[in-house]
Amino acid sequence: MSSFPENRPVGQSRAQRTDPEELRQWAKPLDRAASKFFFVAGCLILCVGAYLARKEMTILQTWPEVMAKVTNSGLSYDDSSPRTDSGSSYSLEVEFQYRVGGKEYKRWVKSSWGTGIRSVMEKRAAKFSPGSEHAIRYNPEDPADLHFDVGYNFETFGGSMLTGGLGLFLTIGLWIHLSKMKRSEQR
Repeated sequence: MSSFPENRPVGQSRAQRTDPEELRQWAKPLDRAASKFFFVAGCLILCVGAYLARKEMTILQTWPEVMAKVTNSGLSYDDSSPRTDSGSSYSLEVEFQYRVGGKEYKRWVKSSWGTGIRSVMEKRAAKFSPGSEHAIRYNPEDPADLHFDVGYNFETFGGSMLTGGLGLFLTIGLWIHLSKMKRSEQR
């Protein structure tokens, strides 16, 4: 005796002979679970974006500003970076000399972002040539901790904006999707 149904045409797979409505009913719990998982992930990513933005705002609002002289600058190259398809990334490194509370500080700082496009970083490095002066912000509790090129700009808030934007997109999109699923179940 055969274990195959009598009405099964030869060469037809189980997926081809299954009723589409039956497949939809089977997939609903998986769709709902996946949607809830990504909704929660979106909320968490949104929170990380908000945390990063708040951290940068704290630096802008509470860290004092001082003029610092660039004593050296250059590009650093990381050939193991996952940021680009080629696996390489260029970042700007700057050595600043500045005075806080009568004490002299000299410190190397790496930019907070990098790119696989060398010419972009070379253009940025040209702004920080040795001998030029720039406003920097330092941590009042540890003046050796500093941030440069800080302001209400993309360099400062780009990471938090992109992270928060992704989280917001996931959260709103999946909230709409879950709402539609709930409405279709109530019918």
